[in-house]
Amino acid sequence: MLIGLLFTILMGSSQSSVMVPTETFLGPMVLKEDLELNRLEGRWYYQGKLFKGFALKYHSNSVPAEKTRFLNGKKDGMSQKWYSDGTLRTQAFYQANRRHGNSKSWWPNGKISSSSNYVLGVRQGEQFKWHPNGKLARITRLSNGKEEGLQQAWLSSGKLYANYEAKNGRFFGLKRSNLCYGLKDEIVQK
Repeated sequence: MLIGLLFTILMGSSQSSVMVPTETFLGPMVLKEDLELNRLEGRWYYQGKLFKGFALKYHSNSVPAEKTRFLNGKKDGMSQKWYSDGTLRTQAFYQANRRHGNSKSWWPNGKISSSSNYVLGVRQGEQFKWHPNGKLARITRLSNGKEEGLQQAWLSSGKLYANYEAKNGRFFGLKRSNLCYGLKDEIVQK
């Protein structure tokens, strides 16, 4: 319990991190290195038993690096990772070892990097990516893990780079265009 309180206090101090809520889920908090993965089963064990609880991992500077919830030896619930300065790096939700729900990642500067939606491990719906400067980089629309509908991508300046429609596995429009000249800081180089 003391580890959980300390973890909540540490994580609440970072401006872009999400405060860890008080958990009603019962189970121990253990170091991830104390767990054993049975690769054939895809399950994690602690002291010979299927693990139910939270696995914690720390950076060398004692700042939390990862907190993942497990149920019946599988990732189940929220999983979070942090950079060594305490800034939130990723947040994902799992159901029986599969991503399920919204997953987000952040750049080291604290700005959002990506937001993806999953249904039992398959990306579904609108997926977003941003450049480190905070400008939108890409919108991908998926149906059952496959591109479907309008797909768009932008350079870090905000200029549209790709714009195409995906229908039934076919693509129409500008996709992965290569320029005749190279770019450096988005200026044409000969």
